[in-house]
Amino acid sequence: MAKEAPRLFISYRREDSIAYAGRLYDHLSAHFGADRVFMDIGQIAPGDDFITVLDHRIGASDIVIALIGPEWL
Repeated sequence: MAKEAPRLFISYRREDSIAYAGRLYDHLSAHFGADRVFMDIGQIAPGDDFITVLDHRIGASDIVIALIGPEWL
């Protein structure tokens, strides 16, 4: 029986790591499937509560990837 792909959550700061996050999302989605990788852009419906969606998606993830850019601190 094939093992199910992990659910991944990409956390990033838009001000300095959105380009890296986008490339990482593209790569991971191609490998694991877009339904297995979460990145907020394009995946939170208008009107949804941003924090509630993030809390749910982080809790449902197997792996959280935090991108730390030069302006993080």
